[in-house]
Amino acid sequence: MYAKIFSQIFDSSIAEDWQVRHVFEDFLKLADIEGIVDMTAEAIARRTNTPLEIVQHGIEKLCAPDPSSRSKKENGARLVLLDKKRGWCWQIVNYAKYRKTTDDETRREQNKLRQRRCRHTKAAQGSINTILKPLSQPCHADSPMKNVTHGHARSRQEEGEGEEDTEQQQQPEKQRSIKKKTSTPADTTSRYSSLDRLIPAVLDDPRFLEAWAAWKKHRTEKRCSLTVSCASSQLKHCAEMGIERAIAAVNFSTMQGYTGIFEPKAAATASSNGAENWNPDEAADILCDQIKSQKRKVI
Repeated sequence: MYAKIFSQIFDSSIAEDWQVRHVFEDFLKLADIEGIVDMTAEAIARRTNTPLEIVQHGIEKLCAPDPSSRSKKENGARLVLLDKKRGWCWQIVNYAKYRKTTDDETRREQNKLRQRRCRHTKAAQGSINTILKPLSQPCHADSPMKNVTHGHARSRQEEGEGEEDTEQQQQPEKQRSIKKKTSTPADTTSRYSSLDRLIPAVLDDPRFLEAWAAWKKHRTEKRCSLTVSCASSQLKHCAEMGIERAIAAVNFSTMQGYTGIFEPKAAATASSNGAENWNPDEAADILCDQIKSQKRKVI
């Protein structure tokens, strides 16, 4: 256990016998938090490496009344035997009082150290302020430092204005680039409606126009843009096929999910054989048979 021993013990009545003072100091070191030493005299002698006769002599003197003691509690005795039947286990008188005094002394010392550090910190801060104060004062009108400072300020201001102008010029460009990158469905519709101008007069038929509109929608849903050159090439190919074959080819390609326009096999075979009279109804029947046969193969 820890105990703080005051220097005034050398001025007390027990200081007349150094053995008694030595035993009392050992008791302070061996006591618990309540000031109790629950040990026999033999155990104390072994623990402190002190002869048993000296320990017993010190206990006898410390338990006796002392009229010269500063404290009149227990008639000035320093130790009180708690269990007279056993003959050992002592209570140190005024232990709690001196322990509280120890805490108060420690607290006062800590406060002194804290105040001392605070004074040193304030003194150091005052020295720094004294050094920096002339630097913070404004310069005279004829001082070159003022001109340099204002010059730097003007240059920084001009640079800031230049940066703002540059940002203002770049902002519309960024907005235009964003507008170019993002295309809306309205833009796609307007672009595809312009492709209708490429339809030749041979294909100007309501049925082909309906098939062509479905073909453009199909390409849009496939996320495969229909360019002007591609549409022009496909319309030219459809014009060469004729109105009936062109309608059948466009409908067939849309139904099959192609990205290009292809004729059904029956139409291609008839065209290769040189058939002059093309019947779209027969082509539709043949096309249905082909689709049914493909479904059977899949099943």
